[in-house]
Amino acid sequence: MTTTVYPEVLWAQRSNAEVDEKNLLFIRVNVPDPIDVKIKLTSTSLKFESDSEYNKQSVYKFDLEFFKEIVDDDNSKSYYFITGSHIDFVLRKKEKQEEYWPRLTKQKVKLHYLKTDFNKWVDEDEQEEQAENDPTDLSQPLGGMDGMNPLAGMGGMPGMPGMPGMGGMPGMGDFDFSKLANMADAASLNSTTGGTTAPNADDFSSSDDEKEVSKPTKAEADLKPSTETSKK
Repeated sequence: MTTTVYPEVLWAQRSNAEVDEKNLLFIRVNVPDPIDVKIKLTSTSLKFESDSEYNKQSVYKFDLEFFKEIVDDDNSKSYYFITGSHIDFVLRKKEKQEEYWPRLTKQKVKLHYLKTDFNKWVDEDEQEEQAENDPTDLSQPLGGMDGMNPLAGMGGMPGMPGMPGMGGMPGMGDFDFSKLANMADAASLNSTTGGTTAPNADDFSSSDDEKEVSKPTKAEADLKPSTETSKK
């Protein structure tokens, strides 16, 4: 048995008395994993219904009547696109005007599921100060509904392909490992010839396969036969 519920609906707007493209409504409908989405958009209303792959026991549904008319007969001016967590609408207001709409809905009623989208909201007197390339501004179609690819051009995380510039561990890019081998050979030669110029052992870390040869104790030395012939 399924239950009808209201999805969270967020909205914001822009207005301009001279430029059509700057009279917009932004509407986001949050539905987890939406499927079988049904949208009926007219110049005066929006009807929405969707199932959810994540929450199969619920049907998300609402019906809004706009405060004023929007452009509904041109997909380049009013459009929407669906993602894995929400449905975004960008709708063109039909009438150009400097003032904001006082509300989204025609009737002055409080809808518990309808909220201001503060991520996109800009005060009336601050609209012109907003950066043109603001990533939260959906006033331009992102490639259209068909074939839209918001991730195009990202190319993965910076510097990931081939991981250029690593060249080994940090700070070792210019280290000559042949010098390390020569130092090790010198250390081995000095230890066997009784030299005193062998490097400090702390400068190298021995592997588990290498065993340190210790000097015999005095007791062990006394047990060995002497190679010298005592004089009589």
